[in-house]
Amino acid sequence: MVVTPVSGAGDLQDYLAANLGVPVALLDLSQIMDFPHTPELREPARQTQCLQMIGASMREETAS
Repeated sequence: MVVTPVSGAGDLQDYLAANLGVPVALLDLSQIMDFPHTPELREPARQTQCLQMIGASMREETAS
């Protein structure tokens, strides 16, 4: 499970890991994506602010 790094995410991460029995990590998109033209997105706090926009930009819509 991956938790976005919002305020208190460390406590949530610990709680979920202790109660779910699965690995829980804090999201850091810079570990899996490259942001050469937007270096501020290397910061987890900025990633959290833009998470919906980043997700939306990765979708593919097909005409029906």
